[in-house]
Amino acid sequence: MKTLNKIQFAKKWINDLLENKKIKKQSIISFNFKRLDKYFSKELLEVSDVILCDKIPVLPLEKLGLKRLKKEKDIDFIGMTYDDCFFIKENQKKNESLFFHELVHILQWKYLGIDNFLLLYAIELEKNGYRENFFEEMAYYLQEKFDNNEIFNAEKIVQKELKKFMKNLKIDLP
Repeated sequence: MKTLNKIQFAKKWINDLLENKKIKKQSIISFNFKRLDKYFSKELLEVSDVILCDKIPVLPLEKLGLKRLKKEKDIDFIGMTYDDCFFIKENQKKNESLFFHELVHILQWKYLGIDNFLLLYAIELEKNGYRENFFEEMAYYLQEKFDNNEIFNAEKIVQKELKKFMKNLKIDLP
């Protein structure tokens, strides 16, 4: 399958998933966390959604030809972001730190656009694996700062870091 077809497959899979689960979507702002609005705009919190579930749906990476990740497909994820919505396990619904982490991914999707995010995340996964890829490193780094009660504008930092990342790749942001 050619790269463009793989991206189209991934987008269709994600769109179908979100459409099939839309009845379960809840606004992030409805969880009434005390600290998220110190890091993210009210607008982002209002338009971003979460779906609580027992098992996190994972894009079938093997169909995309990502060979390195066969071992990672069996990871029991507690959260996963697709566009402006993330899935978390039901038992994590009070985990503000996890919500923070997934909101960083929502920003990555937002700033890069779906096609660029899917392509670049796949390249990073194949090159560096799950935990060491650029997008996860950023989310975990900022999550650690959040957990240490450091105050910062997460949206500005994500945007700035993505610009640097894209500049290093010699790609202009949309």
